[in-house]
Amino acid sequence: MILRSLQPLQRAAGRAANATASTAASVLTAPSASAAASGGSSSSSSSGGVSGGGSSGDDPKLEAALKPSAEDPSTVLNPRSSEACALRKASWVSDPANFLEAEHRAAIEEISERLWVRGGLQCATVVLQDLKEGKAKLPPKAYKHFSVKLFDHWGVGSAKHHNGILVVLFTEARTLEVVTGANMQPFVPDNWLEDTLNKTVVPTIQEEGQSKGLLVLHEYLDEQLDDNLPRHWNQESRAYLGSNDTRAPFMGGIARAPKGFEPGIGGIVVAMLLGAAALGANALGNNEDTLEVVKERLERYSTRPFFQDVSGNKVEWPYEAHPVDMKEVATSSGAANLYDLCAAGTVTMEAEANSIGFKSLSVLVRNPGQTPVRVDLPAGSFFITRGSEYPARRMQPQIVRKAESFELAPGEEQALVLDTYCGDSTASLPQGSALLTPYYLDKSRLYRGQAEIWRWSAQYQTGHSTAYPTSREYDLLEQNFAMSRMEVDSLRSELNRIVKANVKARQEELEATKKRVEDLTKEQSRKHIHHSSSSSSSTGFGGGRSGGGAGASF
Repeated sequence: MILRSLQPLQRAAGRAANATASTAASVLTAPSASAAASGGSSSSSSSGGVSGGGSSGDDPKLEAALKPSAEDPSTVLNPRSSEACALRKASWVSDPANFLEAEHRAAIEEISERLWVRGGLQCATVVLQDLKEGKAKLPPKAYKHFSVKLFDHWGVGSAKHHNGILVVLFTEARTLEVVTGANMQPFVPDNWLEDTLNKTVVPTIQEEGQSKGLLVLHEYLDEQLDDNLPRHWNQESRAYLGSNDTRAPFMGGIARAPKGFEPGIGGIVVAMLLGAAALGANALGNNEDTLEVVKERLERYSTRPFFQDVSGNKVEWPYEAHPVDMKEVATSSGAANLYDLCAAGTVTMEAEANSIGFKSLSVLVRNPGQTPVRVDLPAGSFFITRGSEYPARRMQPQIVRKAESFELAPGEEQALVLDTYCGDSTASLPQGSALLTPYYLDKSRLYRGQAEIWRWSAQYQTGHSTAYPTSREYDLLEQNFAMSRMEVDSLRSELNRIVKANVKARQEELEATKKRVEDLTKEQSRKHIHHSSSSSSSTGFGGGRSGGGAGASF
């Protein structure tokens, strides 16, 4: 098939003043104002890249906004930042280089505003050039991973309902990513989105360009969601309407995770490869479904998660999912990292938990060596406690609220009294000796408070509550986190629903993975019999869980 090159025209800066389409122009395009002003003529870009006159390389901030690092979404310009909202210039579209046609952007803004006002749903759209490569070439799945990170970094949608949608267009990479909130599957089903992209959006992009294709996607989303959303979702948007202003910031929603990115949660990120070259199944991430990889995944799902303490002992992890499969959890590292220093014997540490909240974790760090040592404890670090007074109580994770950094002279010790969050609403209060783990929770989650920590942890908690759950410590929760009894009771009901849904999802994922292993084993046996000269470890295509995403290349 011969494809027409996607060649956007450069637009003059005056288009940024167009009605609703550019209400956030002064906030979002300030770095490129001079460049935009110089782009009066209609020259084409054979790469299908950013228009607006001038190169993003002219301004480092604009370049970082248009080609962010694959690991850091923070440089992407937020159209609903606190600054934009305060100036009443908040928008639903981040397009700092004015790539979109003015009429297309205006229509996308109108659709997104209608979804917010009527349905309480936040739909954000981002137009980037590409992701900045490091030393190694970016794999195709990097775009999906980045889009999920951006969704969670901004918190698109409600923290209560997780009802956001994020559309990210990478113009030079010719890739379109659609990320949906954790509770959006019933309203934007995987098969519906896949059909819409394959049968409608991609043909539109081929015929009329990326800008028009993006508008068509939003029109179909608008039609799909019209009058189909729960009525109580719009309570938050009504609160802003009451003040005659619908310009709310993004409100802390979390994304459904894509296949191969956060197993065991379910999710969708649909990647559309828009280039003329057919990139094949490997470009869509299907190479992850080899028999060996699926067997490894089954092993993780079938065994109880453990972590290694600083002495190298295997200790039961307090959640149902392995740390590697948990969203927003990373492994701490670095020459000064406390866990690594303890594991190497450079310093020693004792930790004692006495509750949650203010001054709830006591840590004593000693330097027994002959040289000074710098020590870092990241914010979000997990400490695990098994209550000594009630051994039968489930292990309770404590999550350190603020980072600590200090120097230890030879023979010196440092006593810390730390504030912590509770990492499991159904486990008991932490009392007794605490173990430092090599993991920490992303800071963006910490900033949202105890309620959001529990919403995050509910995805991974066991389906059983202890007799003395922390979520019933009303006085403690009010004193430390300003959570009223009514708020806690309402939150606990919400958490119970999340826990039950995810316990069921994990079981379904386990069964689906078992079935996938059986299918791949049979496929491998057939290939071995009929193609004895070929390798026995062939790559599987398709399969996996339905929430993984859809792809198309042409």
